[in-house]
Amino acid sequence: TTGIANIISANDTSICGGNSTTINAFPGFVNYIWSTGETTQNITVNTSGTYYVQALDIYGCQNRDTISVGLY
Repeated sequence: TTGIANIISANDTSICGGNSTTINAFPGFVNYIWSTGETTQNITVNTSGTYYVQALDIYGCQNRDTISVGLY
């Protein structure tokens, strides 16, 4: 089953054009798959958009969380 869990350790955020931000997922999951294709616990993004991560927990359940990054 796929559930919604608090996986990302931040709320929606904004970045200034040309800068980047790191999105951190909580530790403790077996694996991570981001909408960018990355499979690390943290990703760095430099464009606005909505990013999501799917994480598999030790019980085999998939969890998903999203975060929006805007420009200011």
